[in-house]
Amino acid sequence: MWNFYQPTDIIFGEGEIRRIKNHLKRLNLHNPIILSDPFQSIMDISTTIQQDIGIKTIRIVSEVEPNPSIENVDNLAEQAKEQNADCIIAVGGGSAIDCAKLAAVVVGCAKNTREILEGKTIENVIPIIAVPTTAGTGSEVTAVSIVSDKKNGVKKSLANPGFFPKLAIVDPVLTYTCPKKVTASSGIDALMHALDAMSSKKANPSTDAVALYASKIVFETLEHLVNNENDTEARNKMAVASLLAGMAFSQTGTTGSHACSYHITAKYNIPHGEACALTADEWYMINAEVRPELNNFAKQLGLNDARGLSEELNRIKKAIGLRATLSECGIPELDIAEVAQKATEAGNAPNNIYPITSGLVESILERIK
Repeated sequence: MWNFYQPTDIIFGEGEIRRIKNHLKRLNLHNPIILSDPFQSIMDISTTIQQDIGIKTIRIVSEVEPNPSIENVDNLAEQAKEQNADCIIAVGGGSAIDCAKLAAVVVGCAKNTREILEGKTIENVIPIIAVPTTAGTGSEVTAVSIVSDKKNGVKKSLANPGFFPKLAIVDPVLTYTCPKKVTASSGIDALMHALDAMSSKKANPSTDAVALYASKIVFETLEHLVNNENDTEARNKMAVASLLAGMAFSQTGTTGSHACSYHITAKYNIPHGEACALTADEWYMINAEVRPELNNFAKQLGLNDARGLSEELNRIKKAIGLRATLSECGIPELDIAEVAQKATEAGNAPNNIYPITSGLVESILERIK
C-alpha cells in the first residue's frame, strides 16, 4: 500500500507572481507579512509583491541567513504577531521558505522555536505562500523545515504536515537572475532530492515517476545552464525539475546523501546542495545493491547502470564548479569518524534502503578524501 499526499496548491507559470493579489483574495487572506532573502535582487521582487498587493502596512522582513537560525525564525514570528499577519509570503530559496514554515507554526501555537524543537504538538499554523527564486530546494511543496541551532552547533530537520505551504507560486522568471554558483548548487540539490527519493524505503511508483523525470531534466540541462545563464528555456526546465523532485521527496523523505550533508554544512559551511552531492554518487551505487531497479532507472536516463550514473554525476559536479572531495571542502581526514557518526544520527538515515552505519559512511568518506 502507498499514498501520495500533496495538499499544496501549485501555480506554475512565467509572470504568475504578478497575480499574487488575486491568489490571496481567492484564499481569503488579507494581511500578509513578507519574508525575503536579503539579496538585493530578491528584495526588489519582494518590494514589487508588496506594491502589487497594495497594502502599505505590509512588512518586509529580510533577516534570514543562508542556513536559517532559531533566532531568524523567532524574529519573523514576533514581527508577524505584531502585524497580526494572517499568512507569511516567503520569497527566496529554501532558507527563506524553511524559516517561514517554522515561524508560521510559532505564530500559531508556540512561544518560540525551541518549544517546537522540543516536541510541542503542532496544532495551528498560519498559511504559508511559498515563492521560490531558485530552482533546486523544492521546499515550496514539502512538509520539511531545516533550522540551525547555533547554540548547540547542529542543524535540525523537522517534518510535519503543517509545514506544507498553502500555496506555491513557481514563476521561473524569478530565477533568471540567479548567480552561476547558486544555479549550480541549487540545481544539483534538485538532483539530490530525486536520487534520494528513488533510494528511499518509502519510494513508490508515483514518486519514482516524478523523480526519474526530474533527474532526466537535470542531467540534460544543468551543465548547459551553468554555462549559458541567460537561456530562459533551460531556466524554465530547471524550475520544473526542482518542483517535481520536491514533490517526490515530500512523500519519501531524503536518504543517504542528505544524512551525510547536515554536519558538513553546519560545521564547514558547505552549501547544502554541494554538501549532499559530495557522497551522492557513492550512495546511488550502494543502494543499487539492494534495489536493482536503480540500474534500470539509470538506463532510462541514457546511462549504462548505477555505476554509469555515479560517474556522470561526478563529472557534472566538476564541470559546474562544485567540490568533489573532502580536501577541496576543507574537511580534515581526522574528522571523518565524526562526520560519519553524525550521519548515522540524522533523522532521515533510517529512510535509506541500504542500512547506514558509521563504518559504511567512513568507507565512503575515505574514498572521496
